[in-house]
Amino acid sequence: MGSDSIDPWLNCFLYKTNSQAITMSDSLRNVIRQAVQSKGPGPFDALMGRHHMCAAESGSTLIAWWGAGLSTLLAIVKLLELWRDRFRVDVSYNFTGSESVGNEIFIRNLSNRPLILTYWELLYCSGRWPLKSFESFGSADFDSGDRRLEPYATHTLHFTDANYFSWGHKVLNGRKIFIRLHVAGRRPILKLVYAH
Repeated sequence: MGSDSIDPWLNCFLYKTNSQAITMSDSLRNVIRQAVQSKGPGPFDALMGRHHMCAAESGSTLIAWWGAGLSTLLAIVKLLELWRDRFRVDVSYNFTGSESVGNEIFIRNLSNRPLILTYWELLYCSGRWPLKSFESFGSADFDSGDRRLEPYATHTLHFTDANYFSWGHKVLNGRKIFIRLHVAGRRPILKLVYAH
């Protein structure tokens, strides 16, 4: 700290005696100035250095928190995209009591990627887990070939005339109708179609 910067500091230093403010004398000011100059940086310089150090550390901490928050946000967005684009297949039905009109089962690809349906089979399911039993009562022809389902597309299975199946309470007798879908590159998928 130079002499130019010491004088204002010393002039601002007041002490009280007999309830009157007395400015520090010139001799005392000279003594303090010589002591500060001989010993190097004083308390004010150390305080200012500490202030600049704290400001730098605060800035670094703020940048670190900002980077961590941004990384977390990007990770959340990526997880949401993966969840949205996950493999999903939905099954529904339209059953009638007429063999000529027939029954319909709808297979929907809810993913944003195409899938290849290689085979399917209809099953009656009876009992409860772990004693469930399945009985096949219909399936795709082995020479029917693969079926490509585009993203968000629907494939309809028709069951009329000889392929028609009854679904009434007496026929099912407490059983449920499932369909097992065989998709290329994946394990077979068992989906519930109808439960009386």
